[in-house]
Amino acid sequence: MAARLQSLPASLEPGEQDPGRDGSGINRQTVLGACHQNGCCHHAQQRASKWPKALLTNGRNFGLRPNYLKDNQSDLCVNTDQVAYWGSSAGAYTVLQVGYALNQYAIERPDPRVVIDYWGGLFGDEQLEVGEAPFFVLHGTADTVVSYQEAVDLTNRADVVAVPYALYTVNGAGHGFGATGWTTNTVDGQTLLERTGDFVEAHLTGTAPIYGRFELP
Repeated sequence: MAARLQSLPASLEPGEQDPGRDGSGINRQTVLGACHQNGCCHHAQQRASKWPKALLTNGRNFGLRPNYLKDNQSDLCVNTDQVAYWGSSAGAYTVLQVGYALNQYAIERPDPRVVIDYWGGLFGDEQLEVGEAPFFVLHGTADTVVSYQEAVDLTNRADVVAVPYALYTVNGAGHGFGATGWTTNTVDGQTLLERTGDFVEAHLTGTAPIYGRFELP
């Protein structure tokens, strides 16, 4: 599938940045990536990127309407069989709950192929079960907003239930995009942002993802 990022800008809070403009921030926004036909979403803003096409939605709206993509897949032109959930901070809490908890209460939502967790957490790590979607975690050890222990607990649970994951620990880093250096810190010549994009792309296109635990700097 085409390696481009398309976005529908979400409603931003005062002072937040639209990543569709300069790629510098997605603060408290939830990203849902979906492979879909070329040219179908002509109303979305297209950016040069290695990532599969994606949609942006406000985390609050997604939490209230977890089946929004499926209900509107014709208008949005998405394939809900190829979906990634991506969130940061409160958005990460949202996608983790939707991705791993709602199905236990018979609440429908598109099954994610992969979940991206930037400095968030899962309420009740036991809700992560065998056979669920792989995930990617980025978290700083000095985060005073969301404890790094959230990342430790989630990945330890994943080891128990054999759910594949990638954990990127930024030693001494706080909370947020700038604090964790998502566009400046690198692993094997790739920024954390590039690593995230490749992780999403691999799960949506069937190529080989990179799993494991990584520490920076």
